[in-house]
Amino acid sequence: MWGKRKLVILGGVLTAAALFAGVWSFYATSDPHTHELDLAIKFLEEGRVDVAVRLAHDLEAHIDPDANAKWHYLTAASALRSIENELGTPHARRVVTKALAHLEKARQIGFPPGYRVEGRYYLGYCYFLLNRWQEAIDELSGLAEQWPEKRSDIWRLMVRSYLRLAPPDFESASRELASWSRVPGLSREEQAANLLERAVLEFSRQHYAAAEQILTSIPDDTRVRPEAELWRARLRLAEALLEMPQTPLPDSPSLVEATEILRKLRSAASTPEDIRRHAMFLYGRCLRLQGNSQEAMGVLSSLRQIAPRSVEAIAAGLEEAEILLNTDSYSHAVEILHSLLINLEDIGLYDDFWLPRKTLKKRLIDIGRGLAELGDFGLALQHAQNLAIAFPLADSLQLQGEILQRWAEALASQPPPQGMPREQYRQLVTQKFLRAAETYEQWTLIEWAAPNYNENLWNAITNYERANDLQRANELLRRYLQYEDRTKRPRALLALGSNLMSEGKWTQALEPLNRCLIEYPEHPVSYDARLMAARTHAEMGDLAEAIELLEENLYDHQLHPSNTTWQQSLLELGKMLYQSGERLVLEARLHPAQDKETERKSLEESQQRFLEAVYRLTEASRRWETGHAHYYARHLLALSYRQAAEIEQLLMQAQPEQSLHARRKSLQSRRDLLDQALEHYRALSKDLVKNLTSLDNADWAQKLLCSAYFGVADALFDQARWEEAIDAYQNITARFLNEPESLEALVQIAACYDRLGRAREAKHVLATAKQVLARIPNTMNERFAQVTRGSRNDWERLINEMEDWY
Repeated sequence: MWGKRKLVILGGVLTAAALFAGVWSFYATSDPHTHELDLAIKFLEEGRVDVAVRLAHDLEAHIDPDANAKWHYLTAASALRSIENELGTPHARRVVTKALAHLEKARQIGFPPGYRVEGRYYLGYCYFLLNRWQEAIDELSGLAEQWPEKRSDIWRLMVRSYLRLAPPDFESASRELASWSRVPGLSREEQAANLLERAVLEFSRQHYAAAEQILTSIPDDTRVRPEAELWRARLRLAEALLEMPQTPLPDSPSLVEATEILRKLRSAASTPEDIRRHAMFLYGRCLRLQGNSQEAMGVLSSLRQIAPRSVEAIAAGLEEAEILLNTDSYSHAVEILHSLLINLEDIGLYDDFWLPRKTLKKRLIDIGRGLAELGDFGLALQHAQNLAIAFPLADSLQLQGEILQRWAEALASQPPPQGMPREQYRQLVTQKFLRAAETYEQWTLIEWAAPNYNENLWNAITNYERANDLQRANELLRRYLQYEDRTKRPRALLALGSNLMSEGKWTQALEPLNRCLIEYPEHPVSYDARLMAARTHAEMGDLAEAIELLEENLYDHQLHPSNTTWQQSLLELGKMLYQSGERLVLEARLHPAQDKETERKSLEESQQRFLEAVYRLTEASRRWETGHAHYYARHLLALSYRQAAEIEQLLMQAQPEQSLHARRKSLQSRRDLLDQALEHYRALSKDLVKNLTSLDNADWAQKLLCSAYFGVADALFDQARWEEAIDAYQNITARFLNEPESLEALVQIAACYDRLGRAREAKHVLATAKQVLARIPNTMNERFAQVTRGSRNDWERLINEMEDWY
């Protein structure tokens, strides 16, 4: 007996020794970090997620990331478990994105033995959280049967993924639900979860009655019951929206019921926090739809404070801001949106459960545009700048450019505020256009491959032009011509030519304009290019070519007389015919002909140009009812009559041997032309005085009025109607008291008195002119050359010389 005991004891000792030796050998020879990994995974499985996360982090420096799939799995799984209560926040999206990278690496290496199913589940879960629906489906397929403990979660993810595909795959979702329901031994909770997903499927199909029937069948004491109530509220809300416009929303019974369901769900102690957030957002929306804005803002604001970075808080902030905009609380709305964007952090991390990213972006941009439409450009610009907090810089720049351009256009269309000098206001407008241009140009440097690149490049160009920064506009125009479609190049060629004209670079301007005419002869822009080319030729002194181009615009193409370019071409033609007549007169005076016949023909040709200008300008003045073009055409028309009358006088002087009958006829023709000039000048001055206020007292209108007054007086002077001429000139001196214009009138009054043989009065008027000259302040010195025949010193010499005549 004792011997047998000794043998048993000895055998036990030897077994224990062998076991100890094996354990010691294992720990002495294997990697200790492998044991720590196993231990960390055990902690994870026991629910001690914080310990697992810490161990995964500590082990990072001691493992080979290219070979250790277990570490990648641990890092991802523990991270995902750690954010279960933060889903929908930017932080959670960042964690999920990193976890996905670890899981994809683990799959590449090969999931660790015993964790292949778990690895695939977490991988599919990451795809689901990142809205990569098809990838989630591919990864989760078949896993429910392999992991019974997680089968209900897996099927829920599968069904929701199918429903969120574009378009939804209802058939596959239904098939998964059927497979789930056929599993034997489903628990009561699993059966309730299956019913919930069936209801979601029917809701997605808009089979609201079927969805309602399923939702009401879910037992009250199951975990999914609060979510079922949430879907009931969503169902009622959807029905209310469908009932419009037959039933206004505030009166909709469906909306009232949805509101009540959400109110109870929001306040119930048993409601899970994520469902409570959903309910609060929808409750706020329902209140807003019912017109209860104040209570809606209270609920939405409370939600933002409870969970500021949640997806529900983002949607709530947008709703609250829109309510405030409707109550004119613009500044508060922009403040809320600023907080929203800070909490959003990055649109790439946004979970679009409630609002798709495109919808969120559009509504935020629409708010900026809406503020601009309301005229609150400062707040609109601030909001646009804030967009860059969470959205790509290009989105912010796009909106900033639009707002700055509209701001500049609004300022340009209004007179300066009371007390602000006109020049200072003009600089303010220019700066706004310049900022808009620079903003659009900055956008083009970022988004050079975007579909609307050329459109925004063009926006930059036009704003530089309106800011009068033609050098930068031309630089961008040359870039635009490289990238734009052929059909849109003509407008760039026209703009480039126009800008070079504005810089006085006439020869360079003709290059793009001629290219436009040659390459795009029938393009609508070619008419404007022809008009610009005509102006350029006129500036270069080639009036014949300019007139030919304008006549081509008027008569050789399909341009209709109602078209603005046709009307401008007609006005330009009248103007250039007038200039052509003036040039012939000037040449005749500078280079007198050797024989009287040649001189006569030259003068007759000049007079014919003036009379042809009268014909064109008469028609042009009728094409505009008001505005600069209308009054300018009438001014030039009256001047053409007067010049034609002057030519009649020169013709008589060039033909001293003219018969008495012919001379009388010429004198009558001269009187008739001067009468026409006088009639048009009087009508022009009368209409300008009448409409000066409606023309905003524009500088051009003031200048034309001054010219019309002098035209009346000069026409009377030319007809030797001295007393009437004196009255007309005195009217000018009264209107421009102590201004340079009055000097022109005073010396003409002196000339009238001289013609009347009243030297004493003429000398007295010249003395008055000298006093007026002394009273004109030095600040007006620049105006002398702009509105009279000479500088202050020139006038002083002229008046002294004229005084010596008497």
